[in-house]
Amino acid sequence: PSPLDVQSVVINSKQTCGEGTMGRKDKTAPASVKKSAAAGNSKSGQATSYPDKTSWKGQSGHYTTAIVHAPLPTVDDAEISLALNALKKKDPVTRLRAASDLKELLGSRESGALRDVCGAFVECYRRLWLQEAEPRVRETLQKCLQVIVNMFQRDFAKHLRAAFPVWLCAMFDSHSEVANAARKSFIDTFASDEKRRGVFRHCQAECLEMLRANISHNEKSLHEELGLAASGGDRNAALERRDRYARVVGASLNGLGELVHVCSAPVPEEMSAKVHP
Repeated sequence: PSPLDVQSVVINSKQTCGEGTMGRKDKTAPASVKKSAAAGNSKSGQATSYPDKTSWKGQSGHYTTAIVHAPLPTVDDAEISLALNALKKKDPVTRLRAASDLKELLGSRESGALRDVCGAFVECYRRLWLQEAEPRVRETLQKCLQVIVNMFQRDFAKHLRAAFPVWLCAMFDSHSEVANAARKSFIDTFASDEKRRGVFRHCQAECLEMLRANISHNEKSLHEELGLAASGGDRNAALERRDRYARVVGASLNGLGELVHVCSAPVPEEMSAKVHP
């Protein structure tokens, strides 16, 4: 059986996975987004700030499944707690080392000793894909998520609605290594086309809410919502902001297209009795 069994949401489909996550060819981002991404390809490694708390409020209203920068849930394992906290440091090299250390630590622990880590990591993952400018950190965090999912298997299901909207965006990350890691972990976790469609339907409300909030932003409002300081005239920092905005909006547009593609297929009448929220 698949590590995460989402039999509660069953969709019959004859499609197989293609270039998109569910057989849909990836759509290119609008020209303005692609232009911003090209301009932002130069990574500066500039410091980013991580405030204690920020609320989401896009043009379409409050994002009720708020990603807030409150302190992470308490983790008893001192080494893992240290690695999670190091992911908030300003130096990108420190964050990359912390992400690599976290992956190794997670792989060396028994699942029973990490019950309190799962929720803390998911909160960290949700924040950092949006904020993190260094693609190697995003890629390593995606691999950490795979370790968590494999370790907890069905127990991870209670965190799926929180994690999947960002996971979906990561599948369309502007850096191919991050996108490939996200897609591979999704396909490996949900072994059949039917189960993958089930995840999309199971999490569609949360995905729509996050994607709509992301797309509603302009560059300035996105960074205000993320609590990231203005560039202050620094050209490299300005390029980093443009790159982040292009990545978030481009991935959200592609993710929305994928969500619509997957969820638009009707549930066969004879199977409707098997569908449970």
